[in-house]
Amino acid sequence: MKVALADLDKSRDEIVIVDAGTLRIRHVSGAALERLGYTRDEVEGCDVSVIGPEYPRELLPAPHGAGDNGQRERRILIEHRARDGSQYLMRAHIRIHRVQQCLNFVISAVLA
Repeated sequence: MKVALADLDKSRDEIVIVDAGTLRIRHVSGAALERLGYTRDEVEGCDVSVIGPEYPRELLPAPHGAGDNGQRERRILIEHRARDGSQYLMRAHIRIHRVQQCLNFVISAVLA
């Protein structure tokens, strides 16, 4: 898994991996750390709402019949919040990814 995380860190996109059960951040790419102004130790392990106040709502499964048709990914516009409190609009692609027994959300976001 470390090789895959190293590859994510080379991306210019903001990549965030979130534990699907706890909504805690497992990994943040270098590009995301740079734009958000956090160190890896400051943000990994925190609730995803630290970087995007609307993420908890967006990551929860849609109520049955709400039109998500069982899709395992979605694209949204969302504001990311930097450490200094500033916010910026992002186009986020959220997908569900299983690694061994762990279910994660992988968020790949670019400036809108």
